[in-house]
Amino acid sequence: MLVKLFRELEEEVLRNWNSQKDFAGLVKKYNQKPDFGFEALFNTEEWAKKFKDAGLPFLSEAVRTGGASVLADLVSDQVFDMTNPFVTETIRTRLDFFGTKVIGTTQKDIVKAIAAGLKENETIEQIAKRLERSFDLAEKLRAPRIARTEVTSGFNAGNVNGMQQSGVVDTHSWLTSRDADV
Repeated sequence: MLVKLFRELEEEVLRNWNSQKDFAGLVKKYNQKPDFGFEALFNTEEWAKKFKDAGLPFLSEAVRTGGASVLADLVSDQVFDMTNPFVTETIRTRLDFFGTKVIGTTQKDIVKAIAAGLKENETIEQIAKRLERSFDLAEKLRAPRIARTEVTSGFNAGNVNGMQQSGVVDTHSWLTSRDADV
C-alpha cells in the first residue's frame, strides 16, 4: 500500500516538475531564497489524506488484533470493543500523525533533492533523476520501516486498551533493564 502511494506521488511530482515552464525563474527564486518551498509539485493536505485513508484498515486491524490478543489471554469470552472512545481516538490520532509525518518527510526530501540539483546547476532532467532516486529510497527503505512502525504502534495501543477493557488489569507498567542508558 505504501509503495503504491509513493509511486503515485512520484508520478505526480515528476509530471509537475517536468512541466516547469519558467526554469530560469525557479533558479532565480532559489538563488534569492534557497529554502523556498516547491509547493506546486503536489498538494500536501491532499496527499496526507490519501496516506491516512489508505492506512486506516491496516492500523485498525493492528489495534483490533492487539486488543483481542490480550483479551484472549486474560478473559477468554470478552470481545475487544473497537468503538471504545480510547480506541477510536488512538486510531484517529495515529493516522493524523502518520499522514502528516510521512508527507512532511517526503516534502523535505523533495526540496532537498531539488535544492541540491539547483545548487549544482543541473537541468530539469537531471533534477528529475534526483527526485526518482529520492522516491526509490522511499519505496525501498521508508515504506517497510513506516509499515512496521505503524503496525507495531497499533498493536501495542490495542494491547494496552484490551487490558483496560478486560477489567482484570488495574495498572500497566514497563520494565526496563535499569542500566545507565535508561
